[in-house]
Amino acid sequence: MQHMQSVGDSRFPQIQPMGEGGLLIVLADSVSLETTKKILAIDSLLHQCDQFTTLETVPALRSILVKTDPLLNNVGELEALCHKLLKKICQQAELNLDSRRFSIPVIYGEEWGPDLGDFCQYSGMSKEAAISLHTSVELIVLCLGFSPGLTYLAELPEEFNLPRKEMYCAGVPAGSVLIANRQTVFTASQIPTGWHRIGTSPVIGFCPEKHHPFLFRPGDRIRFFAIDPSEESQIDVNTFWL
Repeated sequence: MQHMQSVGDSRFPQIQPMGEGGLLIVLADSVSLETTKKILAIDSLLHQCDQFTTLETVPALRSILVKTDPLLNNVGELEALCHKLLKKICQQAELNLDSRRFSIPVIYGEEWGPDLGDFCQYSGMSKEAAISLHTSVELIVLCLGFSPGLTYLAELPEEFNLPRKEMYCAGVPAGSVLIANRQTVFTASQIPTGWHRIGTSPVIGFCPEKHHPFLFRPGDRIRFFAIDPSEESQIDVNTFWL
C-alpha cells in the first residue's frame, strides 16, 4: 500500500461498470486525505438521495463501489447522478470530514508488540520515543476491509515509512496495532500479515452481536495511548460502543 500523496491527475475521477448493477468510482491512483474526503462526500450524498432503492456503497482507499438492483433502478440514471455529484464535489474548495474521535488504549512492545524492537532498530529511536511518536498523531480511518472490522489509518510521521516484512506472519490476534508505509492497521480478528506488530489493544473493532457490529467507520479519527499490561483489566471495552 502506498503512503498518502497529493492528488491532481486529470485522468480522475473515473466511473467504470462493475457487473449488471455496479459502478466503480475511482478518485485517484494513490492514497491521500483529499481522496478520502471525496470518497466520503460522494458516499454521504448518494445515501441522501431517495430516488434509487437498494443502494449499497463500499468505500475503499481510492475508490467507492456503488451497487444497486438493476431490476429496480436504471443504472444509466445512477451513473448520471454519480457524474453530477462528482462535479459538485470537485467544485467545492474544502470538504470536511464527518468525524468521530476515539482514544484507544494499547500495550506496546514485548509479547503484545514483538516487532517494536525491530522498528526501533530500523528508525534509530528508543522504544519510549517510538511509542511517544506513535501516540502523538491523530490518525484518520481511510476504510475498513480485508477482514471484518480491519481498520486502515493514516498518516504517520516519516519515521514510520518502513516497508512491510519480506515474510508473512501466520496470524496476529484481534486488536493488533500494525505499522508499515507510514500507515497503521488495527485488526479486529486474527489475520495473516506482513505488517509490523508494535502493540495490542483490548478494544476490538468488530462485534457481530452488536446492532452496529463495526466500531469504526471511514472518516473517524483515532489517537492511541499507551497503557501497562496491569491496566488492561481496568479497561471497560463496552464504553467504546456507546
